[in-house]
Amino acid sequence: MKDIRIYGIHHIGNAVELYPGDFGLVSILAPEDPTPGFIEIGNPSHLHLKFHDIDGPRPGWQCPRLTHVRQIIDAAPSILSHKTVFSHCYSGVSRSTAAAILLHYLHTKDAEKAVQEVLRAKPSCLPNRLLLSYADELLGTNLEELASNHFEYEL
Repeated sequence: MKDIRIYGIHHIGNAVELYPGDFGLVSILAPEDPTPGFIEIGNPSHLHLKFHDIDGPRPGWQCPRLTHVRQIIDAAPSILSHKTVFSHCYSGVSRSTAAAILLHYLHTKDAEKAVQEVLRAKPSCLPNRLLLSYADELLGTNLEELASNHFEYEL
């Protein structure tokens, strides 16, 4: 199984110091958050996305879009070519775990295993449902449904 690690912004910097230049990365922060210094702009193994952690439209906010999932899918071969992959967002709970599920799926082509791996690594996570539903739309998977069955979402 690919070593995909999930972090929040306050811990990712320490983690990447252990793997100087030798890691794949999906970084997802809010549009107003500064870009962390460890992200190598132009490095095809470092994808930096900016949208808010919401599951649907909200005035003044940027929600995940289908194009964000396409960007993860397109960057996945380069990102997954590394032994270690980091997925991070602000808290390491929602956007990063949804991205990690998607990366695990793209690596294994097994939706249940992808969800189980993230659940094992981050039991208290709540993967962003909109991001997963777009992945389902593009890939013909059921990642959002599987995540909903395993994680405790508040309605």
